[in-house]
Amino acid sequence: MLDASVALYAVMGLSLAIGYLVIRAPSPAGHIRARDDDLNPTASPSKTTITGVDASTQTTTATHPPPPPPPPPPPPPLPLPPSAPGNAAIHLAECRQDRDTAPSSSVAALRSLEAQVEKMEAQIVQYKQAIGKMDADNIRLKERLAEQASVQMAKGPTPFEDLGLGENRPSEIIRRYTDLYSDGRTEARDALDLLPQELEDEDKDKLLFSIIVLSFRQAEKSIGDRVEVITEAILSSVAKGTTDGLIDKDKRLRNLIYDVTESVMVYFRKSVSTFDVSEDLKVVNGQLWSKLVDQYASLRQCLELERFTEDSLKIAWALTIQNPRYVIEFDESEFREDRQVRFHSSNPGSKVIRAHLWPALVEQTTGFCVCKAVVIT
Repeated sequence: MLDASVALYAVMGLSLAIGYLVIRAPSPAGHIRARDDDLNPTASPSKTTITGVDASTQTTTATHPPPPPPPPPPPPPLPLPPSAPGNAAIHLAECRQDRDTAPSSSVAALRSLEAQVEKMEAQIVQYKQAIGKMDADNIRLKERLAEQASVQMAKGPTPFEDLGLGENRPSEIIRRYTDLYSDGRTEARDALDLLPQELEDEDKDKLLFSIIVLSFRQAEKSIGDRVEVITEAILSSVAKGTTDGLIDKDKRLRNLIYDVTESVMVYFRKSVSTFDVSEDLKVVNGQLWSKLVDQYASLRQCLELERFTEDSLKIAWALTIQNPRYVIEFDESEFREDRQVRFHSSNPGSKVIRAHLWPALVEQTTGFCVCKAVVIT
């Protein structure tokens, strides 16, 4: 009986061992599935069944849900191409970190890359120095060209303008002369219509035409007088006598007079916008009122007419001091298409000029017309 009991206990222990091993063994893929009760949300959770084993003895209970799968690793950074100098420098810095652990072939490649980067950096420094030198040479060249151009323009007529004069350069002053007819003259003529003493249209045209003519005459006379005074004051320390006598005696003094005159004219051209012409304005107004004050005393209160007179004198001054000088022309008696344009009330079939409304503006040395006259035929 004892032997039988021992044998029975041995068999039972062997069965338990075998069952334990079966439970602990890994299951093939697809053999573990959730019980039907687990798929039902109302059923008791956390039970799974292992197929192939007796359900009465091989049921296990899970106490925690399985952990989530780990996130995938980030993709490795793309390597920078070592062709560009900046990328090569970054790549070189990264390679230096692993230089101690890199094999001998990698160390040799790294040293070669270092040499290339150093060479590129040296070339960049050389290029920057060369560019800086070229910029400095370019600035000096522009300054020399501007200086030579100023000297040439001061000596005589040229097809170029000194842009440094700004609004006082010839093309801009010619535009102001044209605008004075289209805008300034029109505004002054409209203001004359508002005066208590009525003027005939012909008298208005004659009055405005006389103002522009008197302005040019006074500007030419005033500039000549000022240049003569300045020249005599400078030459008084060199010799005594009149200017004409000095020219006959010494050629050197004649050249000196020319240089002084040109210097004075250059000064006038640069300071024309700020030059005081109040005395010349008094002369023009005096000549104008001497003939009209008795008949049209109200003209003195016309502000637009006063402004037109002042603008005419300033523009005449600016055109007279140019090199070449610009003068007005109004003596033609026969219509010429290259010199005049007809007013809208003219007879297009006639070439006889009956009245001048605005004088032509021409270069004194070449006779080239830069602004046509306005006439009535």
